Amino acid sequence: MPGSVVPSSRRIAGFDGLRGLAVLLVFTDHRLPGADAHFLGGFAVHIFFVLSGFLIIGMLHRDQIAIAQCRLSARQAWRTFMIRRAARIFPIYYLILAIMLFISLSGIGSHRDVLDLAFSGLFLTNEYIVASGHWGAFNQAWTLAIEEQFYLLAAPLLILALRPRATWAVCAATALIGAAWNVWLCFAFPKSMALGLDSLSNFTYIAIGGMFALRRCPSSVRLSSWIQPISLAGLLLIPFIPDGASNPAIRMGIQPALAGLLLVEMRDHGGTWLVRLLENRGLIYLGRISYCLYLVHQFLSADLLYLWTAGLVNIKSWTPVEQFLPLLLFSVCVASCSWRWLEQPVILAAKRATARADKDGQQSGAVTTFATAGKPDVPQSRTRALRFTVPAEPGTAQDYANLL
Repeated sequence: MPGSVVPSSRRIAGFDGLRGLAVLLVFTDHRLPGADAHFLGGFAVHIFFVLSGFLIIGMLHRDQIAIAQCRLSARQAWRTFMIRRAARIFPIYYLILAIMLFISLSGIGSHRDVLDLAFSGLFLTNEYIVASGHWGAFNQAWTLAIEEQFYLLAAPLLILALRPRATWAVCAATALIGAAWNVWLCFAFPKSMALGLDSLSNFTYIAIGGMFALRRCPSSVRLSSWIQPISLAGLLLIPFIPDGASNPAIRMGIQPALAGLLLVEMRDHGGTWLVRLLENRGLIYLGRISYCLYLVHQFLSADLLYLWTAGLVNIKSWTPVEQFLPLLLFSVCVASCSWRWLEQPVILAAKRATARADKDGQQSGAVTTFATAGKPDVPQSRTRALRFTVPAEPGTAQDYANLL
């Protein structure tokens, strides 16, 4: 494919900073009066989808190439992906579900929440919301549901079935089908919640992220220093365009294309002033803890902060604007504790476990290669037996640690 590229496993400078900006937009949408009129939360979630597609489809494509070159077994690639994905997503997600289930069954919450939580546990929150018309107790889990649905379909398809050369075409077809489906929904059910929550429609953003991950940046470093800020400025202006959120061409075309262009420019030209700005330590840290911050921020209310401070800070009497910063700091503190004491240890444990398996596979493959040395006429049908795994390239574990 002309202009194609093998996605690098190194950390993308500015990636975490961009995600930090996105989670701040979600928080602003939920906490500042009037911010939801511009659909900042939905806009930021679409950016998250593009980021996720760019990162994960790029990693899966690297695995595809390693499998095709007999440097990695499909079984090992699938196992590593699923273990590290589960280590990133499951711990804090199911801990929150367990706490909410306990609250519901103890009589403090509603028993209706049990059904909501059951669908959330199966990563079907978005479909439940559309079918029931009820947002549910853990409604922010709808984005996680869409991502998990996509990767449970995409990972085995990319690793086990497709050739590396076909990946870009499959992503493009998925994006076109998802966009066409959403346009049809706009005309057939203009008031339906499915317009924003439907799985196939949102697969478009993830697939577009993957399409850009597999392309080489066409611009020079000098030109990129202009393209990056223009792309980011265009992204940030989209929520304020009249009817921008309801226009499929803007919402499902221009928006993810700008996000994908920004990402590929940042990956290939990471020394620009904008990337250095996004590499601010505060934004990087927000990006790193953004997963938990996104999940818990709606539960951390002014009433809870009042109880946590033993009534010393009467934040309940403050205006929403005055509550914004204290609630943001409260959410960051909780997310930081989750990252430090729960998420990061589990991620590192999964990294060590899969690294040991990779090392064992490499040693086993080395023995197989030695045993077949001097036998150039090995039948093609036996080449699968000669495959062996290699350890993850530097930076791959960091990529997995920063997934959302």
